[in-house]
Amino acid sequence: MAARQSLILAALIGLLLPGCGNPYVQRDVDKLMANGDCVGCNLREADLRAAKLSGAELAEADLRFANLAKATLDGAKLTGAQLDGARMWNVNLEGADLQGAKMFDADLIWSIWTRANARGADVRFARLRGADMKSATLAESDMASALLTEAELGGADLRGASLRGTRLYQADLTDADLRGADLSGAVFIRANLEGANLAGANVAGTDFSAVRGLTQAQLDAACGDETTILRHRFTVKSC
Repeated sequence: MAARQSLILAALIGLLLPGCGNPYVQRDVDKLMANGDCVGCNLREADLRAAKLSGAELAEADLRFANLAKATLDGAKLTGAQLDGARMWNVNLEGADLQGAKMFDADLIWSIWTRANARGADVRFARLRGADMKSATLAESDMASALLTEAELGGADLRGASLRGTRLYQADLTDADLRGADLSGAVFIRANLEGANLAGANVAGTDFSAVRGLTQAQLDAACGDETTILRHRFTVKSC
């Protein structure tokens, strides 16, 4: 808990220091709403609740602390966008391009990510309770310490992703691709891992004590250590 608070505090101080960005520019908001083209715009702290932004061009835009609750951003291009601390509950990101986007500590409860491409995105400490991320590309993303309770991750591409300390209570990871992922310290209480590919995954310190759908064959493809929590009949080799 102390480490989490320190990381968040350091990030927020960096975001709020003078010279690190100013609140949104109204002409940028007007431009976005008029034609959906706002590459590199300053939309920091903008109120974009329920905005209809399907297919919008928002690459490299500054959307830190913006309110995007219930906004429609399906098919939008948000590559490299800054969304740290943004309020994005119930946002629709279906098919959006979020490669390299920064969503540190963002509120993404009940958001829709189906078929979105968030390769290499920073989603650390984000709240993703109930998020629909089926078939999303999250390869090489950093989701450390994110909250993924009841999230739908069936068929998601999580190759090489970091899920260190992530909480996945009752999450569905059926057929998810977790090859080479860092799952150290993650908690999978009542999560479903049926058919998930754990080849090369690091499960050191991972809590599988109440997981569903996990087999010994899956664990044989992964590696852990003495702190990995398993049901009594399971084993895992050391990394």
